[in-house]
Amino acid sequence: MSSPSFLSVGGGSLRMTLLSTQIANVISSVGFPIAAFIMMWKFATTTLKENTLAINNLTLVLKKR
Repeated sequence: MSSPSFLSVGGGSLRMTLLSTQIANVISSVGFPIAAFIMMWKFATTTLKENTLAINNLTLVLKKR
């Protein structure tokens, strides 16, 4: 299972600096509660899609038996 793209830390310190700057800009633009909601919504949506795919794959395997 992969982490959402906004949580990935690959690419070194430059990527983390850019990510930190982007997060700070979003928080200063819309406020922390809205920024936190957006990040949690994105994480939940991604997790739900991955879990749905896994359940569908397991269902297919069980139907073959």
